[in-house]
Amino acid sequence: MLPSGKGGIGVVGLVVLLLVGCSTTEAVARVQITVGPSVGAAFNNLQDAVAAATTSASPVSIVVQAGQYNHTHNCGLVVNASLGIRFVGAGTDVTVIDCAHANRFVTVEVDPSVPAAVWGSIEGMTVRRGAAVDGGEGGAILIQPTSGAAAGGVAQLELTDVVVVDSHANSTSVSGFNTASGGGGVAILRVANVVMQGVTIDGCTSSTHGGAMTVSHASNITLRGGEMRQSTTQQYGGCLEIGFSNSLVVEDVVFTGCTTVSSSNG
Repeated sequence: MLPSGKGGIGVVGLVVLLLVGCSTTEAVARVQITVGPSVGAAFNNLQDAVAAATTSASPVSIVVQAGQYNHTHNCGLVVNASLGIRFVGAGTDVTVIDCAHANRFVTVEVDPSVPAAVWGSIEGMTVRRGAAVDGGEGGAILIQPTSGAAAGGVAQLELTDVVVVDSHANSTSVSGFNTASGGGGVAILRVANVVMQGVTIDGCTSSTHGGAMTVSHASNITLRGGEMRQSTTQQYGGCLEIGFSNSLVVEDVVFTGCTTVSSSNG
């Protein structure tokens, strides 16, 4: 059963199915591109690595070495889910992406006409100080259909052992509540097949819904383990807002200290 109540989870038009046997195991040869400060790294920033991965004939794993990566050339990334790119950090304590409230970390776009053949991922890193400066949703990570598509297809995306902290989807301000925007840390909108395992979202805000995270008009979404905490929104779902989604699993996720400012809708 999903917990509810003020500051926890806001649920709108939800059909919940408990699914088992979800797996992202694959047997595919990948090209490895290394990003980092060491001499052996192919690139020193993620934007160049993503550009190289986009032109690769084979799926790519972008290995992000330990280090702190500032927002210049490392945030504001846009990735097509059909490429199945994996971003693999060295661990949440040592691989840190700091977007300085200048942009979100990444937008993953899902093209309904081009299904993802392999799973992509974001794993083993901390993303901090993300911001949806375009007035949209998802302060740090946004997963949505490609521009102009009413609904996306199959994302085939996994977030594993990721920490999202101090990120915001407040439209025109990182501190105020101005227009409708949700998912202060993460937003999953109108797509299918996303798995989150061991993800922590901490200290995030949004202007109307889902202080930590929002899931809207999506399907086959699994949230397993991890924590959503100390996040705030204006209306509903201080930690997590779920709207008109189905085939959703929420399992062993801890919700702590989230609040709504002006609503009793959860």
